[in-house]
Amino acid sequence: MERREQKQQQRQTAKEVIAANVQHLIQQLEQGHSEMLTAYLPP
Repeated sequence: MERREQKQQQRQTAKEVIAANVQHLIQQLEQGHSEMLTAYLPP
């Protein structure tokens, strides 16, 4: 069971990381700039 708990923790951690990145992206967009999007969009 211990291995299963570790996987569950890893999944939760991955969800937290994704949520934090999405939140950061939203904040950048609200401020009118996003380095990440700028890197993918043509000038």
